[in-house]
Amino acid sequence: MNKLEYFKIGPSVDPKITGVFKSTQLNDFVDSENSSRERFEKYQLPNTKIKLPIDQYDLHKFKLHDNSFPTNILYSSFLDLAGMFVSENLMEVIKNNNTLYKVFFFEASAYQKSLKLKYYFMNIIENIELINFEKSEFIFDKRIEKVRTGGVTFKVKNIEEYREKKMNTPIEFSGKVILPKKIVLNESYDLMAGPFSSNFLISKNLKDKIVSAGINDVSITPISYEEYYLS
Repeated sequence: MNKLEYFKIGPSVDPKITGVFKSTQLNDFVDSENSSRERFEKYQLPNTKIKLPIDQYDLHKFKLHDNSFPTNILYSSFLDLAGMFVSENLMEVIKNNNTLYKVFFFEASAYQKSLKLKYYFMNIIENIELINFEKSEFIFDKRIEKVRTGGVTFKVKNIEEYREKKMNTPIEFSGKVILPKKIVLNESYDLMAGPFSSNFLISKNLKDKIVSAGINDVSITPISYEEYYLS
């Protein structure tokens, strides 16, 4: 098996980059008079990594914080579990000769005062079917990484067996959660959803392209725990 090098990609949360302190950049609607608790809950999308039913969402009513800088990925309170709001520049880098798995782009807008900014919502779908479960490894360990002890390694045959163990944790592992330790993929891609987490992953190849394009206002960090391999 070949080891794969992936990185987590997302918006920067550094106030020096985003322009806002203790706040997201995108956290309100431009037509706030039409806002309601139900509207906010709808756009905060509790289900992770699903195909966005685009006909049910208006992606042109978002308000950018007055002090925010228009970064290449917006730090958003909306739809953040299903993807990211990206600039046209970053979208073009991502789409140019890269392999993408279940990634869809929808036109979007962010209003800052009287200025309308063009963005795209990059919808990234769950990819459980890419995983070779029989070759992958999981552990029971603490959720918080800094207090993990190494856990107990185990294997499962398929997603159903994984879910069964997750729902019915043995009593000896009380207080611990199932975590991926070694994820073996049947196919590799330059951009995909991180399985078993809320992360979105890019290959070293795509990371290098983003850096070479001079895009330095997004967060790209190494994966600190699980390892990825190509079957």
